[in-house]
Amino acid sequence: MDHQATEISNQKVNKVKVPNMVSKEFISSKVEPVFKSTPNIRIATYFPASMEQTRKLNPYACLAVFDTLKLRPELQESIDTMVLTLRSLSSHSQGRFVAVDYRVESLPEGGSKCPDSETSTQNCIDANDIVMHLQKIGFPRETTIYLTLNGWDSSLEHFRKAFPNTYTKDVIIPSNDKSKFLDPEHPELRQIVDIYISSMADVYVPTSSNMFNDNIVARRIAAGKTRVLVPGKGSSDSADDYVPAYISMKRHWAYSCFC
Repeated sequence: MDHQATEISNQKVNKVKVPNMVSKEFISSKVEPVFKSTPNIRIATYFPASMEQTRKLNPYACLAVFDTLKLRPELQESIDTMVLTLRSLSSHSQGRFVAVDYRVESLPEGGSKCPDSETSTQNCIDANDIVMHLQKIGFPRETTIYLTLNGWDSSLEHFRKAFPNTYTKDVIIPSNDKSKFLDPEHPELRQIVDIYISSMADVYVPTSSNMFNDNIVARRIAAGKTRVLVPGKGSSDSADDYVPAYISMKRHWAYSCFC
């Protein structure tokens, strides 16, 4: 067995990029020919920048996506409490709040600021980009903002200077639940908090294309919360100009479950 593994490891491995929720036709035309020419392939999943999907899910896939996995009642109760806390802190905006996907680990070298050479691209969006975008499209200083940021980072002060009512999960998790949700050995619980709070926010601001954001957008579509705004470098100050086409033109795969 060891000899066989060594022999395989010494052979050429072809990498095949496969989009999220790939179709059978894509596999037949793009993956099978490569596999037939060399049995050693590495599949790398990527997420289209637009999150648009031409594939429609069948009823069973829709059931699996939206109705199969449910939070345990005690987890759901804790997260519902966090959402209520955010709404109670949003007295100046009638209980509404904005959720922003912001993670410093997704920035180059784990920093809190994009390199100057990249700030003009969509590949890097830092705290300054997000703050300027929200101000540009008219969000007032009193807006309540939830960030998916884990722990404390110096860039958090940049948000709070522009929007004092900026919070992270560390602040709104009930004190008796902090040890559970912030346990470093269970990072998935922090992500669950982010997914559910972002799904229930009145406005959601995704800053990258990945499974995390794709699932949040799908949940928001299912709940009828389609106010999603993607930061852009355009000069328009109208929020409607930053609604992505996968929402405005109903191109997201989740729409096939609710036709």
